Amino acid sequence: MISFQIIIQANCRSNSNLPATMRQGSENIRAMVLVRILLLCSMLFPVVPVQAQTEPDPRATDAFDFMNVFAKKGWHDLKDERWNIYGQFTYISSWKGAFPALYTNLNGSPNSLLPESERSFSGTATLYLGLKTWKGGEIYYAPDMISTRPFSDLKGLGGAIHNFELQKGGSEIPVYFTSRLFFKQTWGFGGDRVQLDSDPMQLGTTVDSRRLVVRVGKFSILDFFDKNSYSGDLRRQFFNMGFMTYAAYDFAADAKGYTWGLLGEYIHDNWALRFGHAAVPIDPNELAIDTRVFTYYG
Repeated sequence: MISFQIIIQANCRSNSNLPATMRQGSENIRAMVLVRILLLCSMLFPVVPVQAQTEPDPRATDAFDFMNVFAKKGWHDLKDERWNIYGQFTYISSWKGAFPALYTNLNGSPNSLLPESERSFSGTATLYLGLKTWKGGEIYYAPDMISTRPFSDLKGLGGAIHNFELQKGGSEIPVYFTSRLFFKQTWGFGGDRVQLDSDPMQLGTTVDSRRLVVRVGKFSILDFFDKNSYSGDLRRQFFNMGFMTYAAYDFAADAKGYTWGLLGEYIHDNWALRFGHAAVPIDPNELAIDTRVFTYYG
């Protein structure tokens, strides 16, 4: 950013012989061009602190789970894993009271939020499986189960957004699907040795602080982009779908929030440069993915 400021100041000085109105107009044009360049760079090559974590949120190191139990018994090395397995189960129950509504399903429309009291719920269960294939190579697989009952069958304002799980399009009968299945390859380029803790979708291992990581397969864009301390894994944070990411950020994903693609990540000590190329659905918020990934992509 300092270098851009120096360039602008130098150009302004070089236009000192122009009339004040022309100099001001020239400066405004340069400022607009600079802002557009910076916005384009931020969209194509987001540079973020490397401490940002992938989904789901990291587990507590002293949490009760099978991997910690195996490690305490000497059956598993959390620092140098060849495999790991984790899981989660989340049940969210919601209720709304009755309210007056003069225009429910007016003119034959069936899509109003019903005025009587209702109960809604979602239940999800996930396994996170990781396997080391060779030096730097890892495979991750996450089968998912979901069961849901939305308010008014997802109709009307507020039918789904209060609970982000409902937008995944389940039913009261449990539905099973693959949420993530991807291959990860890491190449080291020196620097310090860094210990990566054992977590869901992360084998415990030691890597270079300067490294290139490539992932290819099925995942969620939010596993790796738009990470912060307050949104992302809504099973542990605010349930409202507006907290999943920026409300206007229409990321590449099917109706359940996942897609197929490739992600490149260069990590240099405390910073990371990430680039992703992912498929989009044929129609918005549908399950079918458009395979023309070089024509339509996110």
